Amino acid sequence: MVQLLGELNGKVDVALMHLARINMELFPDEKALIKPGSLPATPLKREEEFYQMEKALEDSTVFSVAVRLSKKIKPKSAEFYA
Repeated sequence: MVQLLGELNGKVDVALMHLARINMELFPDEKALIKPGSLPATPLKREEEFYQMEKALEDSTVFSVAVRLSKKIKPKSAEFYA
């Protein structure tokens, strides 16, 4: 039963990511962003989080959404790069 719930949860996550991708194409200026559940929160602080990010980005759908999200992020100041 637990395995089935895990599989269903994964399928729902993929469907939500596909819908987010479609919405980003239809409404590119929309301010709301939906982060895929498999992506760890940023900034990445631990080595384990980098491995989680690498694993999540292997999925082409997650990668596509992550690229779009990264394009929408704007640094607050030049200190961001210091």
